[in-house]
Amino acid sequence: TTHVNVDLEKKQAGTYDNPAKVGEPIKVINRQGEYTVTVIEYVRGERADYLVEKANMYNYKPKFGHEYLLVKVWALYRSSSTYAGVPISELDFSVVSYDGSVYSPVFIVYPDGYPEFEYGHLSSDNDEMEGWIAFEVPKDDENVLLVYSDSWSSYYFII
Repeated sequence: TTHVNVDLEKKQAGTYDNPAKVGEPIKVINRQGEYTVTVIEYVRGERADYLVEKANMYNYKPKFGHEYLLVKVWALYRSSSTYAGVPISELDFSVVSYDGSVYSPVFIVYPDGYPEFEYGHLSSDNDEMEGWIAFEVPKDDENVLLVYSDSWSSYYFII
């Protein structure tokens, strides 16, 4: 068994004032159970634009002054069977820019090797989901926040 000392004075990661970093899991506990959500990696800018454009001829170019942001998310259920589980999808995520603008996921054909984070239901211990979510964000906003919202709270990641 591994024991970890926790500094109780430290602000919990995942708040607006202290967003979680890439690779840092956020623990979510609500009436549906206990689970973690983690941003594994992201691709943004010219690389993301290229990947999306080449994935399918019907994927559109980002509007002027914007670029694609592809975010890989992993969710892991950690509850006992006393809970009904948690439904989760890409629509539970959004991006907030520095000026407070909110961006919902965009619908694209995802590039090969970038499977979409699709709707799922985590219901037993160690159920997990992983996939990519696409957004269109302003090019000049380098520090956007990815927001995961369940029915009760919002959790923040710095991208």
